[in-house]
Amino acid sequence: MFTRRKRATLPFKMERVRQRFEHWRRSRPHFSPIPEALWALAVEVAGEQGVNATAQLLHLNHTALQKRVQARKESPHGRAPAAFVELVPPGLSPCTIELEKYAGGQDEDPSSEPSGVGLGGAEPPLLGHRIMIQLAIQTRILVAVEAVDFRKGIDGLARVCQERLQADPFSGGLFVFRNRRRTALKILAYD
Repeated sequence: MFTRRKRATLPFKMERVRQRFEHWRRSRPHFSPIPEALWALAVEVAGEQGVNATAQLLHLNHTALQKRVQARKESPHGRAPAAFVELVPPGLSPCTIELEKYAGGQDEDPSSEPSGVGLGGAEPPLLGHRIMIQLAIQTRILVAVEAVDFRKGIDGLARVCQERLQADPFSGGLFVFRNRRRTALKILAYD
């Protein structure tokens, strides 16, 4: 563990990252996760100074830091994988996305669901109807590269947008998420 005497001889970059972590810890809301920007700095320092020393100095979970360092090594160009990919609509005209209930799963009969809860948490009256989302020319469509825990509600998905993408989920864009099995999508859109 680093002592006060050793901190005086830390490399400049490592000391700077330590100061940023301390500032964030003093000013953060209680129980908020570490922002991706700080994780990226920690991974960079860990690549230079080692995972153990970095985890101890920055008071980070060793395993979490090690996983991020490993992911950076495995990704092309040594960068962490992108959190979102932006899809560009093919034409310059507005379009409509039409969604309808998937009829091949276990939830074929919405009346068999408990009252008030249907497929994916939707209300049963909505299951038999088609839903349309209008897309303007300037609408951004951002697709999450990594799987997301589908137990998260709207607020949890909005938080993912803010932390990983540093984007405002209320900006009018479409944020598309998938589950781990790649069998379902959730689309976050605010009017």
